[in-house]
Amino acid sequence: LETLMKETTIVPQINQIEVHPYFNQQDVQDYCDKHDITVTAWMPLMRNRGLLDDSVITKLAEQYDKTPAQIVLRWHLAHDR
Repeated sequence: LETLMKETTIVPQINQIEVHPYFNQQDVQDYCDKHDITVTAWMPLMRNRGLLDDSVITKLAEQYDKTPAQIVLRWHLAHDR
């Protein structure tokens, strides 16, 4: 992103990056926020790679009578992603 903005006058509107509770890429998100670039989560539920079976997430789902996917999606909303 830095190279793009140094070499051109283009500032991206959206940056789609992998973001989920296991991999939040906070440094990239902070950079995008600083430059008014919207971050869109790619692979927010990790496509069946264990996130929805995580013990913390499943316990929260049980506690709040939600599905694990709802818990993870709420995490994204709470983090503006």
